[in-house]
Amino acid sequence: WNIIFFPCYFGIVWSAYAGWKSNEAVHLLQNFRLDDAECFSSDDREAILGLIGDWFTDQVSGETEPERLRLLGWHRFETMVQNELAMHVQEAGGSFPIIQACFFGLCA
Repeated sequence: WNIIFFPCYFGIVWSAYAGWKSNEAVHLLQNFRLDDAECFSSDDREAILGLIGDWFTDQVSGETEPERLRLLGWHRFETMVQNELAMHVQEAGGSFPIIQACFFGLCA
């Protein structure tokens, strides 16, 4: 019987691992900070941070100082990654508690 059920066990283990990795990715995204992000070179980092600041700033915020606009863009980007992107990854990757429930249901 063990040979017959081996593919099932493999599927359960793989599902648990995939769920764990998905939860790990969601956790990392929810705690994302630009300060912690690494780039290949400092020139790359400056260029990318500049683009993020420009793309994600709020031009109608009433703020006119370029450095404050850049900081606003960084904050909006971090917030989008931590909330919206993390939510989409969680929805796409499934939920580990659901996989655990299925695993225990099959073993019972």
